[in-house]
This record gives sequence, structure tokens and C-alpha cells, in this order.
Amino acid sequence: MTPPALFRRTLATAGAAALLLTGCGAEDPADDSADAPQVTTGPAPTAEEAAPAPADASAETGDMAVATTEAPPPPPPEAQSGLLLTPLREDIPRQDVTQPDGGVFGTPDGTVEIVSVGRAETVPGHVMGGAESAYVPASGEEFYVVDVTFVPGEDDQTPPTELYLESQGTRQLVGELAAGDTSFLASLPSGAEGAGLVVAADGHEQVFDLPSGARVPDPVTDTYLRRVLQQDLTDVLDYGPVPGQEGRQFTSSVRMRSARITPYVPPRVGSERWADPGTMWLVLEYRLEYDATESGWSDRNATLTWTVEGVDPVVQEGRLWGRDGTVVVNVPSDLESFTVDVANQAEMRELGAGETVKDFGTQSLTLDFPSE
Repeated sequence: MTPPALFRRTLATAGAAALLLTGCGAEDPADDSADAPQVTTGPAPTAEEAAPAPADASAETGDMAVATTEAPPPPPPEAQSGLLLTPLREDIPRQDVTQPDGGVFGTPDGTVEIVSVGRAETVPGHVMGGAESAYVPASGEEFYVVDVTFVPGEDDQTPPTELYLESQGTRQLVGELAAGDTSFLASLPSGAEGAGLVVAADGHEQVFDLPSGARVPDPVTDTYLRRVLQQDLTDVLDYGPVPGQEGRQFTSSVRMRSARITPYVPPRVGSERWADPGTMWLVLEYRLEYDATESGWSDRNATLTWTVEGVDPVVQEGRLWGRDGTVVVNVPSDLESFTVDVANQAEMRELGAGETVKDFGTQSLTLDFPSE
């Protein structure tokens, strides 16, 4: 039996739908593939490529790009070659600080000591009075910081002590030294090659070699470094009796007060100033007195002759008695123990006899000045 027309249309529609769902049609499948769009595919992505990028990956990449494009800060500018800052009023960080064993100097004015020498990498700009935050040494140079102390002597009439910096053929004044501590900064050739400090007083100079960190030996001022320089004395040189007129007997005494050795005689003591190389001054303080058993006399001029073996004697003449006196004798600087002979003569005026010279003879004393 032939189905009704409506049923036939329903079957036809259902069949077409089935063909669409299955991808099959009445034509040859090969003809359908010729009309399909063409898609080209690459190789399968790896696991890392397939993984989603972190949310801040682009931000990190941007930061790295900024960091690599920022220019490094410029180095500090160089200070002036041969710079000297004195006095240094601010402590500056330093390295390689040394405390010299041979940094003590004696001068007529007192004692100088190079306490320490160190290096500094930079100097703050405000210390130099510059506009930059810091400065580095000039090419081929280093910053050196030196600490110095000065202890003045008791004699305020001695010439002052001055400290100089010498480098590359030039000399700069660090300053005239006063009691206390001082510091200064200097820009010197690397290793302080050829540089030194000069301690000057009344025309004589002593040198501290900066590369070796030691005082340069000096045949004049080495005396200052001896262990014993001064000693109080209680020796009394007694003379007489020496006969006079009318049974009168004269006596004399030289009371020793002190003895010291020095390479320099200050102006208040004498005019000798610096000793010659290899010698030193022996300075003796004393008091001369005369006496007699009877009155009717007066003393006039006296003559004292001071002799140390091997050196020229020193003769003093005049009204030497009744006051403190000083004598200066030049002796070899290597002497540690020596004998001083003192010859004593005096002019006396006696009633009924006029003026006569009394020879009191010679007395001696021994002095010891160990060097070590």
C-alpha cells in the first residue's frame, strides 16, 4: 500500500536530516572533500609552550629592561694633586693605620711625636669645602692622614718648632706646633714614595721618612733620644784653706746644682745654639762661694777653668761668686761617663796687703749619662 502524501514528506525530511547528521550525502565523499576549507596545522605544542604565562611575566620583563638601561653612578671627582688639608678638624675613616716606633723628635722647644699614619679612600666634600659629596685622590696618588702630638718644654724663650710636608720637590708648611694633638691630610704619590715630614727649629731640620715610617738618624739631634738627659746634683767641690795676711785662711766651694746634655743651647743660657755633628753640649749649673776665718778682706774677680778630658777647657772670669752660674762645655756626643776638672782662682783684697791672687787648686766630679 502506498503511504499517504503527508507521511511521504515526513519520511523525506527525516532522511535528509539523518544524512546531514552523519555527514554523508548522495554524492561521492571525495567530491565533498574538494569543496571543504583547507587548514594548515603546525607541530603539537610542548608542555611549557602550552602552559599559560604568569600574570606578572610582562611586568618582570619590564623591570629588567629598566635595570639594564640605568647608567651606574659616576665615580667621585678627583681632588687636587698634592692636596694638603691642615689642620684636619674631622675624623676621617682610614685603613692601614701604623704607629711608628721611630716617630719621636726632640727640639729646643719640646718633643714631637708622629703618633700614627693611615690611608683614606675618600674625603667628604664638606671637609674640602667642595660641592661634591666626596672626592678621591688624584691619579697616581693616595690620601694619607697623619696624627701628631707636641709636648712643649719649660723654656718659653726657645725658638718655635715647625712641621713641613715635603713631596715631589715641593715643601708645604703644616704648621707651627703648639701643645696638644693635631692631624692633617695629604695627597701623596702611591706608597708615599719620596715623601717625608720635616721637623724644623732654629735653622736645623730633622726628617721623618713616610714610606719607611721612621725618623732618619741625625748626628746632631740624636742626643735628644738618649735615656738620660738631665740630672740634679748635690756634689760640693771644696777648696782650701789658702793662707792670707795676718793668719787669715781662705776657703772656697763650688756647689753643683744640675747637669744636662743637649744638642742645643737656648738663648737664655748662651749663644752657642746647635752643636756640631758628633758633639753635644754639657750644661752645668753651680754656685761659687768664698770665705775666710778673719774679716778685713773682699773678693774681686774669680777665674774658673772647666776641663773635660780630650776637649778644650772653658774659662770663666768675672764676679762669679754669690750667685747661680752656668757653664757650657762642648763634648763628644758618644760620651756616657766623664770627669770634669774645675780649677779655682780668685783676686782678694786684704787690709794692709792690697790685692793678691789666691790659687785654690783643682777639684773634680764624675758624671754618668747612659745612652740606653
